[in-house]
Amino acid sequence: GKTSMRTKDEDFVRDLFVSSTHSHILIFTDLGRVFRLKVWQLPQGSRTARGKAVVNVIDLMPGERMTALRPVAEWPEEAGERFLFFGTENGRVKKTDLTAYRNIRSNGLYAIELEEDDHLIEVRQVEPGQHVLLVSADGMAIRFDSDEARPMGRRTRGVRGMALRPGDRVVGMLPVR
Repeated sequence: GKTSMRTKDEDFVRDLFVSSTHSHILIFTDLGRVFRLKVWQLPQGSRTARGKAVVNVIDLMPGERMTALRPVAEWPEEAGERFLFFGTENGRVKKTDLTAYRNIRSNGLYAIELEEDDHLIEVRQVEPGQHVLLVSADGMAIRFDSDEARPMGRRTRGVRGMALRPGDRVVGMLPVR
């Protein structure tokens, strides 16, 4: 094989997306904000480049960090076709129609309302009938149908997706078939 990217010692590749320059990319932060860019607005580099810091592309607040990227090749024609599923450290989940994020200001907007001690850990695209898996730091896991979470508006808190023991937190969320 060929080296596709150079990384520093503490860095690793988490997601790899294939996209066109006309596609959009949604960038979510741990504070629940979302930014939307066209792929052509991201800095271009060579196959072995390290890349550029996201703070050079979007306006993050002090202490805010990026937690999820979701490419959107085409926006759904109608509401209810595709959803974004959110997961937080405190075990809350939220499902919102993808069309709610079609128009986003350049300074971003709030995608989910978070409690003071909570952080957004993951955002994934789900289709009706798809299951979601939540995993905690203590090794607990739960799988449920994404249809059990009703669709909500953009700036809402969501519902409890996983009951956690004191000191535990959700570390991962993944849609499964």
